[in-house]
Amino acid sequence: MKAIARARRLLRRRMDRRRPTILLYHRVARQDCDPWGLAVPPALFAEQIEALARRRTVVSLERLADELERGRAPDDWVAITFDDGYADVLHEACPVLRRHGCAATLFVTTDMLDSPVFWWDRLARAILTPARLPEELELDDGPTPLRWSAAKDGADRSALHLAIWRRLRRQDPKRRDGLLDAIEAWAGVAPSRDGEDRALTIAELRELAGSGVFSIGAHTLSHAPLPELTQSEKAVEIAGSRRRCEEILGRKVDTFAYPFGELDVEAREEARRAGFRLACSTVRGPVRPDSDRFALPRVTVKPSWSGARLVSQLPWGG
Repeated sequence: MKAIARARRLLRRRMDRRRPTILLYHRVARQDCDPWGLAVPPALFAEQIEALARRRTVVSLERLADELERGRAPDDWVAITFDDGYADVLHEACPVLRRHGCAATLFVTTDMLDSPVFWWDRLARAILTPARLPEELELDDGPTPLRWSAAKDGADRSALHLAIWRRLRRQDPKRRDGLLDAIEAWAGVAPSRDGEDRALTIAELRELAGSGVFSIGAHTLSHAPLPELTQSEKAVEIAGSRRRCEEILGRKVDTFAYPFGELDVEAREEARRAGFRLACSTVRGPVRPDSDRFALPRVTVKPSWSGARLVSQLPWGG
C-alpha cells in the first residue's frame, strides 16, 4: 500500500509540474521594513517579469478562467495577480508589465482607496523601526486588553508586532485607526503621511483599469478576516466590494480574492452568491481542471527571487 501511495504522489507531482499557475504579488517597492515580505524591489520585479515573458506564456486571469471552464489550459500559462491596491502597482509594476506585453489583475480593497497608508504598514513602522520602545504597553482593544512588558515578556519586537497585528485585524477600521494613533504616540513614531505606503486613489484606480494591462477584481471593503465574521457581515464585505468597484469603474467586476487568503464555507458561498466568476485563495499550488473555482490556488512571489529562481520555484517550472 505504501508503494502505491508513493507512486500516486509521484504521479500527482509530475502532473502538477504541467499545470498553469496564478502568481500572487502585493507591491513593487524598496522597503526596509517589510515583515510580511510584500514588497518586491523594482529591479527584481523587472527581472522576474522578463523571465516569465521569455520562458512562459503570461495571460490574463480571465483568459485562464475561460480555458479552465472549457476543461483545458495550456501547460505553460501563468496569470499574474496583485492584492490590496498599493499605488506602486500603477507607478512601478504597470510600466514593466506593459513593456513585456503581460496582463495582470489587481484585487482592490475599496475602503482603503485614497488612504495615506495601509494599517499594517503603520503598525510595522511603529513597532519594528524605533531604536528603543517604552518598557510597558497596555492596548485597550477589547474585553481583555493586551499588556506587554519588556522585562516580563522579553524584547522580541517580532512577537509584539504579531500579537498586536492579530488583534488589530479583527477591529472595526475606525477603532483600529484610533488604536494605531495610540500605538504611534506610545512608540514615539510620527504618523506616516508622506504616501510611501499609500493606496491607490480612485483616480489612479481608474487609470490602472484603463491601462490595457490590468483588470480589476474585488478584495472586500475593509480587508477583514472573513472566517471571523458573521455570514451577514461576510455578505456585506464581499458583495459590497463588488458593487463599489463597479460604481467606480462603470464596468462589470467578476473576480475576487479573499483577504489574508482566508476563507470558509460561508465566505465561498457568499462569493458565489455575489455573482463572482471565480475567487482566489493563497493556498500554494498549480491550477488543475478540478480546482475549486472559488478557492483557486496561487503561488506567492518572494521579494528575494531572481527571475531564474522564480521560474525554478513554480510548481510547473524546472
